[in-house]
Amino acid sequence: MAITRAFITKDDLHRFLQNHGNSRIKRELLAFLGRHHSTRFAIFAICHSLGYHRVDVEEALTCMIVAGIVEKHHSLSTASYSLTTEDEKRRIVMALAALDWEQWQLLVKEITVNNNGAPGPDAIKNECLVKG
Repeated sequence: MAITRAFITKDDLHRFLQNHGNSRIKRELLAFLGRHHSTRFAIFAICHSLGYHRVDVEEALTCMIVAGIVEKHHSLSTASYSLTTEDEKRRIVMALAALDWEQWQLLVKEITVNNNGAPGPDAIKNECLVKG
């Protein structure tokens, strides 16, 4: 999804969230990193902030690293994670994080509920959509 124009549309957000926000933890991680786009976090800080177990956060981060949304930084004692420096993905994650609560809920509802009102496949699975 190459976004070369200066603005991001609702369709761009919808497609990105469909492709990379296929679980609640991934959506929360996208919003978290979008709000703190210039910060590197240890996994323990992310787990504490989002209220998830380490194994679940590691799985979501791994998928996002493979997709090029998150960068992993290594130091002597621990790894840290941050939003990518790739402009296209960075802009769209920051745009997602800038949505107000109502806009966010509407967008999430669109990707998690199918036309019949039943949970769609994106609401059920928690796997990497981008294989590396």
